Amino acid sequence: MDINLTNDAIEILLEPMERLWSAHLSQRIKIPLESVQAVELAPLDTAWPGATWRELRAPGTHVPGLIKAGTYYTERGREFWYVLADQTRDQSCLRLEMAEGYYKRVVLGLAEPQMWRSRIQAAIAEQKPL
Repeated sequence: MDINLTNDAIEILLEPMERLWSAHLSQRIKIPLESVQAVELAPLDTAWPGATWRELRAPGTHVPGLIKAGTYYTERGREFWYVLADQTRDQSCLRLEMAEGYYKRVVLGLAEPQMWRSRIQAAIAEQKPL
């Protein structure tokens, strides 16, 4: 997975296998910077909560403790997850919360989530007038 920051958006580029596991037809997920409300680090164990009737995976893959990938419909709204346990070295995920847009939340398991959090927060700060 590659992440590109442009002047006004975060672009998440999925590799072919990531698209397969997440059942995502498009290679790209584009999130306008202006819609991002929060950029946080979340503990890896939040990726593996037990499935409840309040969370519907449609479509995607979920094997607790191994992978959570795809689109999930929760009481918060539509979410996109791509977390593999072996990719996440420091046991935390990058979580983006959006005010509006196709997804209300995006959770990614990355090798360097702190670095991405800092870069995205800096890009958002540049967007906001003082």
